[in-house]
This record gives sequence, C-alpha cells and structure tokens, in this order.
Amino acid sequence: MSFSLETAREQLASSLLDARSLFGEDGSAAQGAALDNHLRAAAADFNRVRPRIEAFELTLIAEQADYPAPAGALRFHLADMVDANAAFEPYDSRRQAQVPLPVLIRNSSGRSWRFRPVPTQRLISALGCRYRYTAIVAHVLADDANDTTFADADLPLLVMRAQVESLRALAIRNAHKPFTTRDPSYGQTRNSTPAALAQMTLDAWEVQVREGFRS
Repeated sequence: MSFSLETAREQLASSLLDARSLFGEDGSAAQGAALDNHLRAAAADFNRVRPRIEAFELTLIAEQADYPAPAGALRFHLADMVDANAAFEPYDSRRQAQVPLPVLIRNSSGRSWRFRPVPTQRLISALGCRYRYTAIVAHVLADDANDTTFADADLPLLVMRAQVESLRALAIRNAHKPFTTRDPSYGQTRNSTPAALAQMTLDAWEVQVREGFRS
C-alpha cells in the first residue's frame, strides 16, 4: 500500500501549523503548488539517501552499443553477467576479459544505456544475450497512490523532508529582513531561524532515513 500526492500534501500542510498560510490561503492553488514542489523535492532527495533499486533485463545485440533505459533510471547498479563471467576459471575459453557495463546518456530519443565495451558476438556466444541487471530508479510521488513508489511507512519521513524545503522557502522569504543572530548576553548563535531549523530537521531526517535503509 502507498499514498497519493494529495494525502502527502494534507499531511505537510497540517505539520506546518500556522506557517502554511505564508504559502497561500488554506486549500488555495498557490498553497497547493508550493507544498507540492516541496514534496517533490523531498521525494527526489530520497534518491540520494535511500535509493530505489529495481531489476530489469535487456537483450544484447552484437556490435550494438545503445539500448533503451527504463523510465526514471538514474544510474546503473549491478549486472548478473559479471558474476556469471567470474564463475569461469581463468583458463576457460568462455571467460571474458571485460564484461560490458552501461552508463546512462541523453540523446534525441531520451535516455539510453551506452555499453562499454560494445557487446561482441564472442561475448554473447559465451555468456548469452540476456543481460539481467539492477538500476537506481527515481522515486515517484503520484496523484494516484497506485503509481507512488513509497510505502505507507515512508509518509512521515517524506513529510519531514518536505518541511526542510518549506523552512528554506521561509528563510528566503525573510532574507531581506534584519534580525539578531546572536544572543546579546552570551553571544550564542540562535537556532530558531527558519534556515537553522531547516538544517536541524535535515540532519535528523538523514539519520532516520539511513537507519531505516540499513535495517
């Protein structure tokens, strides 16, 4: 089970309390657009800290370097063919000096995998044409919960990360206003400004997300 963008937006708006009014009137298009941007930025940052890894397969063709990449692909992860090749003894004629690995490129047709070295007929004869691999794919936060790639348990973490974006926006909003950055008595840096709160929230979020990814 997962959740929709609308559900995440409602949770984020509720968590911001009165501060949400600074992005527009409750339920207004302006407020919704601002909060949606914060949520999408939060979803994108999950790709950095908790990557989504998916399995795929393509068919290698001798002397062909470029192949279509899956939607949302960010980078190559692992290939089964590498392990299959390593299983051969060094003296086995089927063992390849190097297994082709893809990098993601942009071209006129969108994103593609470009293999180096280019697959050869000798490699295909030895290891087969089926290239099973895993790739890092972008997380999706969609209007339809069925298209969202986050689990229900990720909703609080997504909202927490979106709060960072909201606090950053508030910091920029107030950047032109003068304020005291140090306590007049002790010279200590204040930690209640939106920018400082954003950094503290981000630090706490990274700890929680990384811990969840390892467990």
